[in-house]
Order: sequence, then C-alpha cells, then structure tokens
Amino acid sequence: MAKHPVVASLTEKVGRLIEQNIRLERECADLIEQRDKVKKENRRLQEEMQQMEHRLSLLEMGNGMSGNDKEVKRARQQINRLVREIDRCIALMNK
Repeated sequence: MAKHPVVASLTEKVGRLIEQNIRLERECADLIEQRDKVKKENRRLQEEMQQMEHRLSLLEMGNGMSGNDKEVKRARQQINRLVREIDRCIALMNK
C-alpha cells in the first residue's frame, strides 16, 4: 500500500531534521573542543606572561644597579607580545 503524500513528505522532513541535528551536534562538539584548547592555551600564556613580568621586575631592579636598558627593553617587548597573544585568545573565546 502506497504511503499518503503528506506522510511521505513528513517522513522525509523528519529524516532531514535528524541528519541536520546529528551534524549540528558534531559541530557543537568540535567547537567545544576548540574552545577548550583556546582556554588551555590562554592559561598557558597567562602563566608565561606572569613569569615574564617577574623576570622583567628582576631585570628592572638589576637595571638600577647595572644600567642595562637593552635587556629591559627586550623583556618589555616580549611581555607586550605575550599580552597581545593573550588578547587574541580571549577574543577567540568570546566569539
């Protein structure tokens, strides 16, 4: 016995919705995984930045005794680079 056209149409639409749901669930899982990786990288960069700030502080204290501006400038540039990288990670997490 042939299916009624309305039933056949609904069956087809339900099938497409199920496929779309499966695809979206996979996409969601991938995005969650990507977000978690970005968060982990962000934490790593924040820790690295704290270490660099500590090193900079030590260099600045030592600079008062040695007068070596070159090392302080290099350390500041490194910290600024890390801060920009952390900002990019935070921006990715907020998307």
